[in-house]
Amino acid sequence: MVLILDIQYQLVILAILIALSAFFSAAEIALLSLGRISRHKMLKEKVKNSKMIAKLLDDPNRLLITILIGNNLVNVSASALATSIGIFLFGSLGIGIAVGVMTFLILLFGEILPKSYAVHNKEKFAIFAAKPIYTFQKIQSPLIRFMAAIINRFMDYYGLTDKEKTLVTEEEVLSAVTIGTEDGEIDPEEKELIHNVFEFDDTEVKEVMVPRINMCCLEKSMSLFDVLKFIDKTSFSRIPVYEETPDKIVGILYSKDLLKYVGQNVDSFNLKKILRPVIFVPETKKIDELLKEFKSAKIHIAMVVDEYGGITGLVTLEDLLEELVGEIYDETDVSKNMIRKKGKNTFIVDGESEIEDVERALKVKLASDDSDFETISGLVLETLGRVPLEGDVVELNKISISVETMDRQKIVSLKVTKK
Repeated sequence: MVLILDIQYQLVILAILIALSAFFSAAEIALLSLGRISRHKMLKEKVKNSKMIAKLLDDPNRLLITILIGNNLVNVSASALATSIGIFLFGSLGIGIAVGVMTFLILLFGEILPKSYAVHNKEKFAIFAAKPIYTFQKIQSPLIRFMAAIINRFMDYYGLTDKEKTLVTEEEVLSAVTIGTEDGEIDPEEKELIHNVFEFDDTEVKEVMVPRINMCCLEKSMSLFDVLKFIDKTSFSRIPVYEETPDKIVGILYSKDLLKYVGQNVDSFNLKKILRPVIFVPETKKIDELLKEFKSAKIHIAMVVDEYGGITGLVTLEDLLEELVGEIYDETDVSKNMIRKKGKNTFIVDGESEIEDVERALKVKLASDDSDFETISGLVLETLGRVPLEGDVVELNKISISVETMDRQKIVSLKVTKK
C-alpha cells in the first residue's frame, strides 16, 4: 500500500514537472517574441508586470539563459523520475518505456502545445510569466552570470555580439503596411503615401526636376508686353530669367511683381530690377534636404546644375510635394494622359512617361533596379545607344517599342505592343 502511494506521489510530481516544462517553453515564446512596440505600449498603458517584462527583455541573452536553465532542470528531473518509476513497474524494460513515454509527453505537453498557445497569446502569457521568471532569475543569478560570461566571451570571439537595434525598421513598417492593405485595414492610397514617405529621402533632385529641354525661360532684355504675353501663354507664376543663354540664369521673375507696373509708363519697365534671387542645387541633392532648404529660405523654385555647373533643369516645391501625394493639378494645369490604350495589347506612350508607370500599365518588367534612366525615352536611348529616328523599334521582354514621333532629338511619343 505504501509503495502504491509512493508511485502516486511520484506521478503527481512528474505531472508538476511536465507542467513546469510547459510553463518555461511558453514563457520563452511569449517573452522573447514580444516586439518592442508592444512593450512600449504596455509600459505606456501601465499594464500589470510591464516594468518587469521590460527589465527582463533589457538583456534577452540573460533571459534566454534563465528560461533554458529552468526548462532543462525540470525536463531532466522529469526524465529521471519517469525512469525510476519505469524500472520499479517494469524492471529493465522500464528504461525504454520511460524514454518513449517521456519523449512523447515532453514533446507534446512540454513543447508543442504550450508554445502554440504562447504564439497566439504572447502578451497575456508574458504578463502571467514575468514575475515567476524574474524571481527565478534572481535565485539563479550566480549561475546565470557565470553562463552569460562564457557565452559573451564566445560571441565576442566570433564577432557575434549583438548591436543595438532601432525601435522598428523601415522594412518592418512597410511589411506591416502591406499586410494591413491585404487585410483591408489600410487603403491602397494610404499605402502608397506611406511608401512615398519612406522613398522620399532616397530620391535625388534629378529624378523629379523639370529637364532643361522642357524649361520655359525669359530673356532679361524682354519688354513688358513680351513678358505678359509669355505669362499669358504659359500660366507660370515663377519663371527663370537668363542672360545670353539659359546656362546663365540671373534670377527668378514672380509674376505678381508685375502688378506694380499696372497703369505705369511701360518705358520704365526693367525686368532685371524686379528679379528675385535664384538658388542653384546639384542634381544629386536629396529632395528631403531641398525641401528643408525651401522651407528655411521661403522659396519655391531652384535651378538644377550638373557637376560641370551647366543647367540641367529646374525643380519646384510642387515637384517635391508630388513625390509624396502624387500629381497636383491647379486651375491652369491640363491633365495629360501619358499612357493611352489603343488596342488589346497596344499603347501609345508619351516619351516622358515614368518607366515605373509604363511597367505598371503593361504589367511587365522593363528596367532593372539599378538603371540610370527614369523614363521610357531613357530606356529607348540606352538600348539603341543613339538618338532614335521615327520608326525605330526596340524589342525586349516580349515588348515591342516603336518610336512614333520625334521633335528634333526629343522622343515625343512611342507605340508599345505586348506580344
